[in-house]
Amino acid sequence: MKEFLFLFHSTVGVIQTRKALQAAGMTFRVSDIPRDLRGGCGLCIWLTCPPGEEIQWV
Repeated sequence: MKEFLFLFHSTVGVIQTRKALQAAGMTFRVSDIPRDLRGGCGLCIWLTCPPGEEIQWV
């Protein structure tokens, strides 16, 4: 399993993606964007999945 970081321009994108990930039963967590990557809405999603599976969420 690998962990992928998704950044968003707005909180609306975070909420929509969170709902879709929950419905799909994916393992993820919403958190603040790491300090060295600051930008956008300030929130990000860390997605844990097998390599290649993250493509459907981009």
